[in-house]
Amino acid sequence: MNKRPNITAAAASAAALQGWGTSSTSTSGPPSVNLLSTQAPTLSHPLHPPSNPLPQSATTPHPAPPCKKEKKPDAPLPPTYVNKTGFKSVVPPGSKKSFVICLGDDPSDIAKWREERRKKWPSRENVAEKLKAGIVPSANKPMSSDNRRTCNYFLKNGKCSKGDTCTFKHDQEAHDNYKRVGEKREKDRADQLETFGELPKKKQKKEGILEKLLMKEKEEEQATTLAIIRYLVGVDFLQKK
Repeated sequence: MNKRPNITAAAASAAALQGWGTSSTSTSGPPSVNLLSTQAPTLSHPLHPPSNPLPQSATTPHPAPPCKKEKKPDAPLPPTYVNKTGFKSVVPPGSKKSFVICLGDDPSDIAKWREERRKKWPSRENVAEKLKAGIVPSANKPMSSDNRRTCNYFLKNGKCSKGDTCTFKHDQEAHDNYKRVGEKREKDRADQLETFGELPKKKQKKEGILEKLLMKEKEEEQATTLAIIRYLVGVDFLQKK
């Protein structure tokens, strides 16, 4: 069974007025309104929107243009060497040699710096002048033709049983250096023993991945071997009958 719609008094009045204006066959007087009708009138009511609403473009306001962000001022530039004169000696990290640099962009300083670089550049003229002055050893100087390895026996003991027939080189200077280094090493060991009472232990070699993976199998093999030896000793297997 259909329920009757709940029509308020305002809706009934609006329906009566609508019928009054649109009815062409009505006589004098307002037309009668059927309050028991099941069809609700078409009204502009929040609960009853119109059948042909306005397009969305007519009701929706245009979006506001995006706000332009204010551009922040640029950060101040770092101080430069402009309007400075003179030179400075600097040592780059990881290097023991110092280099001379210009502190500014003065043309006279740059010209002087370039002139110093030209003097130190290894050109033919500069190399020839240094060779004459004896600053650089000559490349044409004959090198030692004895390229043999030093005899280990002579290096450690200062003498060799083979004498001149030895195929290795007997270098007295190398023996003296070896002896000097050995004496210094023994002195350092004695100082450590006197200071700490014992020599520091050597660091144990770290186990590799293979040793770590085979550690369980290694322990099982050792346990099996010990059990076999214990059994042989228990039954006197090695004793003569």
